[in-house]
Amino acid sequence: MFTDDIKKAIDTCISLNIPFAVYSTPSDNNITFFANPSSPEESKAYFDGRNEFVVNFFNNDYPYTIGIQPELNAIELLQIATNISPKASPEISPWTRDTEYLQYCSQAHQIIQELKRAGGKTVLSRVITGEMIRKSSDVIEEYFNCNPNAFCYAYMTRETGCWLGATPEILYKQNSENKYFETMSLAGTRLNSMHEYPWDYKNIEEHNYVTEYITNTLFGLGYDVSVGDEEIIQYGAIEHLCHRIKANYNGGNIVDLLNRLSPTPAVAGYPLEYALEDIMHFEVHPRYCYAGYVGVANQSGLQIYVNLRCVHFNTKCFCVYGGGGLTEHSNEYDEWQEVELKTSVLRKILTNV
Repeated sequence: MFTDDIKKAIDTCISLNIPFAVYSTPSDNNITFFANPSSPEESKAYFDGRNEFVVNFFNNDYPYTIGIQPELNAIELLQIATNISPKASPEISPWTRDTEYLQYCSQAHQIIQELKRAGGKTVLSRVITGEMIRKSSDVIEEYFNCNPNAFCYAYMTRETGCWLGATPEILYKQNSENKYFETMSLAGTRLNSMHEYPWDYKNIEEHNYVTEYITNTLFGLGYDVSVGDEEIIQYGAIEHLCHRIKANYNGGNIVDLLNRLSPTPAVAGYPLEYALEDIMHFEVHPRYCYAGYVGVANQSGLQIYVNLRCVHFNTKCFCVYGGGGLTEHSNEYDEWQEVELKTSVLRKILTNV
């Protein structure tokens, strides 16, 4: 539950450019907020057992993993807010140009034709932009309330600016008491109304690319890997194919492992090298944190998720991100509509429709 103090603290942090994080986990819907007004210019993550919120850019494009440490809670921040000088403005601002329909269809068509020749998968994303007309804390609270079964988060750092998202996709989850960690392949999308029907070949193929890539990557790193039964993960009006994947933890470098798993074909494509080339060539907008990872690290372990269903925003404007996996069996119009579905709840909240 969002308290008045938490909402006031969020808006204070945004107005003063103070690094903060607010989140809730699927297993515990309590709201956690902390701010780090004494953060150095470089907000680095430690992954050494201390409490911190961690953020990484898509394709590991930033020189380091970003971390926000819990210096002050909401009440403590508000008590000293009048004595805090504004920190430097964020390095990046939200993208301000929508992806046009004809542009997207042309890009998707070119990629699909190449996939018909060579096979594989490319995740093409697009953006929806607009004016920020609502108070940031109200948008954050409402989006959290709409996604009780997802990892919900909002954060701000100098490196990233403000982001809000809600994701069901686990990249890495480990309880420090266990000798294994969990990840998942989550790909393939359709309406919940199709639940009683078999999945089509396009979605099954798209999902299998992700499962195979993750398991092969972990096998290649020497992990013992097991893949669970097929599941259906529901997210609002849509549902996804899912396999949970477990592997033994051998005490290796956690950042190296995360950066080997991210980005997965669920958000980039397969083969990964060629999919990333497509993304660089066709996507006009920068992804920044979209499809990177976010999560919580502490003495109890790690909960790291893929940064999905998200928006980059400030007090003036917003940029919503969404994407879909293209294969040789894809249709441009269907892929456009898939992003419409994935982003519909967030867009309605932002525009107050």
